[in-house]
Amino acid sequence: MNGNQRGQNNENLIEKEFFKMKTFIVYDLDSKMPVAVGEQVSAETARYCASVVTGIFHENLLAEEIDLEEQITH
Repeated sequence: MNGNQRGQNNENLIEKEFFKMKTFIVYDLDSKMPVAVGEQVSAETARYCASVVTGIFHENLLAEEIDLEEQITH
């Protein structure tokens, strides 16, 4: 394997390590109101971050993924 092939293989491995950011709306299950909107890599991460910021226990939060690009084109 030459140096260029090794470099390409390394790039492919690096690309697999990156996570695609997604946009989430996080709701408080008690009040059924949105408490946060933002980008994270998963719903669980969105719930955790919203919990830290709002002080609401993460089990009382629901994160819903939204696709802003699709909403804009319709």
